[in-house]
Amino acid sequence: MVDYALTDKKSQFALIALAGSLAGVANLDYSLVNISIIPISKHFDVSASLSDWVLIILGLISVATPVGFGKLGDLKGYRNVLNIGLIIYATGNVMCAFAPSIQALIAFHTLKSVGYAMTLPMSLAITTVFLPGHMIGLALGVVAAMAALGFALGLAVGGYVAGVFGWQYNFLVSVPILAAGLLASFLIVPASQAEAPDARFDLPGAVWLFMALFPMIFALNSGAKAGWSNPIILTALVISAVGFVLFFRQEQRISYPLVDLILFKKRNFSYSIAAVTLVYFLMGGVMFLFPFYLLLVRHLDMSQAGLVIMIFPITAAVVAPFAGSLADRLGSHLLCTAGMLITAAGNILVALLSPDSGLAHVIAALCLMGVGIGLFFAPNNKLIMTLTQKEKQGMASGIYRMTTNAGSVLGIVFFVLIVQQVISIDCSRWHIAPPAYKLHPEVLMHGFQVVFIIGAALMLLNAFFAFQAKDVIEPAPAQ
Repeated sequence: MVDYALTDKKSQFALIALAGSLAGVANLDYSLVNISIIPISKHFDVSASLSDWVLIILGLISVATPVGFGKLGDLKGYRNVLNIGLIIYATGNVMCAFAPSIQALIAFHTLKSVGYAMTLPMSLAITTVFLPGHMIGLALGVVAAMAALGFALGLAVGGYVAGVFGWQYNFLVSVPILAAGLLASFLIVPASQAEAPDARFDLPGAVWLFMALFPMIFALNSGAKAGWSNPIILTALVISAVGFVLFFRQEQRISYPLVDLILFKKRNFSYSIAAVTLVYFLMGGVMFLFPFYLLLVRHLDMSQAGLVIMIFPITAAVVAPFAGSLADRLGSHLLCTAGMLITAAGNILVALLSPDSGLAHVIAALCLMGVGIGLFFAPNNKLIMTLTQKEKQGMASGIYRMTTNAGSVLGIVFFVLIVQQVISIDCSRWHIAPPAYKLHPEVLMHGFQVVFIIGAALMLLNAFFAFQAKDVIEPAPAQ
């Protein structure tokens, strides 16, 4: 078998820098756009629910399409898909900055989201295909660190950029980085790669998967506001169910599937995917809710809350490269398990918070969670990618992006529902009018405590999943 890994050290580290930059700019961009939603609403004089669609469309496309784009990378070349994605991504962002209306902004952001969804799977695939095995853990550690730093940087500068220069500039911040990434891709990423056994693209499978995922994520995003019994939400869920049935029937009957379902018969791969999906499930809910604890219970202002929240991704960013390097030498199995146990401990520490807890308690809890997540990501991602054949790295990275993005959306929905339910029960028990719950920090705190107790339990379950995922490539099961 031909080895397509780069042999020159400078090229190897340049590729790692490129992959890390792509992951970092994606999270930076997401944070900047998220912070821009309120200024966008004010600029176009529209409701927040309408301007929210700028972000919602990104979530819909980033769940429904990465598997297809990952498979295209396997078939047509990772560099080709990456370069086209970067061009669409940067062009979409420039168009967003000059959008004349909210409708145009949503349309332009849809285009940008397609480029975003093309780019992300490739950032994983190029590291595992074009780097030697002993460097993959380090590379994925850098990718995880840059992703965390991008998120933190967006929190730090997004409000300032929008306030001083205007929200339009938050769309332009990433454009020079994307342009540099495009140039670097042409210069660094090899044009040759392992050939897929069958060069045909499963277009019906891509259509059915899109039909399954797009309405599902729409329903999860909109169900809480519209009501779960709303006919539109119910229709979306029915369409999604039909899409899943058609998708699985399609994948089982053809020899060139969009998603090789045999991968999920390999227990190590399945446990690794389940573990990372559950981590994103937790992180989606935690990162959505924790600011409310800081604002409504701790009474911090927005800038203070942003600085406190940054502790979590920055800690993860510091730990991730070391964890990735250790995975290259020691394997991933025990590092992932330890990471989940530490994350569970961090959740327990958060659950022990009270309205009167010192800020040091909050910081310690966030640091502990950051250490746990930092220990987990690179080793687990190495497992997912190295347990998959070289000619299927795009497919594997697409599956990774699809499941983690979906996990994040599901986590937000689940944990928000838990908090709402706990607050509703407590308001009824203590005879508090529901609109006045914000005046009762003990009610809010109880809701957050329940969330983090559940989070700790989930991470203990995840420690089991991580422990089950061994650094062993299993033979393909009989079909």
